[in-house]
Amino acid sequence: MRSTAQNISISLVASVTSDDGDKIMSYKVEPLPNSVADLGEAPHWDIATQNLYYVDIVNGKLLRYDYNENKVYHCKIENVSVVGFVVPVEGEANQFVVGAERDISIVEWDGFSETCKVVKVLAQVEQGDEIYDGNRFNDGKCDPRGRLYAGTMRYFEITSSSAEENSTSTMEEAWKLSRITLESLMA
Repeated sequence: MRSTAQNISISLVASVTSDDGDKIMSYKVEPLPNSVADLGEAPHWDIATQNLYYVDIVNGKLLRYDYNENKVYHCKIENVSVVGFVVPVEGEANQFVVGAERDISIVEWDGFSETCKVVKVLAQVEQGDEIYDGNRFNDGKCDPRGRLYAGTMRYFEITSSSAEENSTSTMEEAWKLSRITLESLMA
């Protein structure tokens, strides 16, 4: 999400067909202002607040782009060096489900402060199997029913990685983490 060039913009043209015939709409894509992310990922658009939430993976930060203010706010999660995803908790102001290192946690952030903190750990990456010792949570999103789907991957400094070492899990209301396997998808 961060660009080294300051004045880059990209114009895209899309053609949309309607009952009235073809309409041409043009879109302009621009970098966010002062997006202090070194590795920005996992965007989540909150339509109600007109905010775009995303993470700076390598710096353990949550970011919030306020569309109405055209401004980016960010916080460093206390005692977290790597963060994979952020999803606002429905009905809970200032609370977010976050993939923070080897944990899925609830983080509290007012959207303005430069620091935020983990208030509850909900689950941890695969436990009890040394093949997963080098894993961290990476991407995660919720489906329309509110179930979180999150994937793991090796930490950056570990050079080998195979499909067997990575995984995808789902979490429902009871905060029970269930691993998704190819076999469970076929059932």
